[in-house]
Amino acid sequence: PRPMSSPSPPPLRLLYAGTCRPNTTPQSVHEIRFKRPVHLHSFRILCDGEAPHAEIPAIVGQTPNVQLGVEFFGGEHGKQELCVALLAAAHRRTELSAPSAQAPLLPLAASLRCDYLVVRSDPVPLSLCLYGTEAEPLPATPPPPAWLALPAFRHVRRGLAEQQPAEQQPAVLSNGDFAGERSAECGGGGEAAAGEASSESRAAAWSKAPSLLL
Repeated sequence: PRPMSSPSPPPLRLLYAGTCRPNTTPQSVHEIRFKRPVHLHSFRILCDGEAPHAEIPAIVGQTPNVQLGVEFFGGEHGKQELCVALLAAAHRRTELSAPSAQAPLLPLAASLRCDYLVVRSDPVPLSLCLYGTEAEPLPATPPPPAWLALPAFRHVRRGLAEQQPAEQQPAVLSNGDFAGERSAECGGGGEAAAGEASSESRAAAWSKAPSLLL
């Protein structure tokens, strides 16, 4: 039998092309945002006057013919606290005349979902092309089970909570409706707030939800 071949990776696409102008010294810092998350694979520093993509004639390099260093840090808004370095060390440009070549990023960049990129470089015009693939959409978060909204469930949770000492009761409850009801019930610090509900009130709470115990 013929061995099964693994699916070929999707072809790399041009994800960004532009020139970052110097803004600070001793190093310039730029932020590039993507409309949708991407996986970055490689980059190219365009030489002055270089036009590597004939199908997009507006892309023309403006990087002066000087040696420079560049670093990349990527991440996804709201998913992690810090952006991740996409190079093991600063890339030192040595190709001072066209044609330039693509330089690879770290392998982890190919699996990192990235919708913004921080670029740090020497303070000169920096013309960049970034290559990679578009990230697949994340699966939608499933809705909470319907039974969480049933009145019987809230009454059972209330009965269980009333049997706990006050110091053991959770400060934040997972069900928003129940938390609101509990706050109104305990408001001024009555017996329920002190964790001393009577046996009658507990029995009433349990009697309202017999189907949940079957």
